[in-house]
Amino acid sequence: MLYDISGFTLPPCGITLNQPSIMYDICGEGYAVGNPTDGMILDLEDQFDTINTDLWKFRSGHYRENVYCVGYDPENTYTDSEGLVLKAIKNNPEAGYEWSSPYMRTYDTDNFIASYEMLYGAIEAKIKFSDAHKFHTTLWMLRTRIDGVYYNGEIDIAECANGLIHFGVHCFGIQKNDGITEKAYIIAYYPQKADEHNVYTFVWTHEYIAVYCNNIYIARFPLSAAEIEGVNSLTHPYYVVLNTIPVSETETDEITNNIEYIKFFKLSQ
Repeated sequence: MLYDISGFTLPPCGITLNQPSIMYDICGEGYAVGNPTDGMILDLEDQFDTINTDLWKFRSGHYRENVYCVGYDPENTYTDSEGLVLKAIKNNPEAGYEWSSPYMRTYDTDNFIASYEMLYGAIEAKIKFSDAHKFHTTLWMLRTRIDGVYYNGEIDIAECANGLIHFGVHCFGIQKNDGITEKAYIIAYYPQKADEHNVYTFVWTHEYIAVYCNNIYIARFPLSAAEIEGVNSLTHPYYVVLNTIPVSETETDEITNNIEYIKFFKLSQ
């Protein structure tokens, strides 16, 4: 069902939407579906038995105030019986920084080469987010650079902050001398708890992007709504990012997130 979401909350799913003039297909009370990836082709799977450095590239250096990305550091990024562990630690890693933070992606920014990128398909990941307050961690995607040129676009498949997990999209227009036009949407909040293992599924077709959790349909966003000034950032390839990022005044000294597996699918046609 389509709802006009000019600023209201649907209590059963905890969904808050506040962008007028856009129509979203949202879940209401939610309903079970079959496996959202049925009929798709499994393209790649990582069970995180080890860290696959051919697939995952690590960011190092400044990220934001007080947060330093430490690259591939076994204290912050490692595997155990629950899969991949991404741990932010308040350990003063560099002068001027309080936090060391893991940030891994399927993209080599030094050579502008994607180890894995997607244009249409699906991603499935089983994740247990920390329920610590005042941190920012995500399973998300960024638009791939082409010939070293940066193109804007961001899809937040499952972004957790303060124990709440949301699905969001950042759409961008054309870069201009006075900046760039951006429309950012938090489309839906997942009803599932952050400190439990949940399976998050992202589906990207030629018509829409959609998310599911534990085979429960959550929400979708039409690709047509992403067009700004003749540019549609959702019709280009993206790479995948996994990270754990604290924000100011985080009320703990460690933030740990577990990812049991991640799967990438292609559309059957």
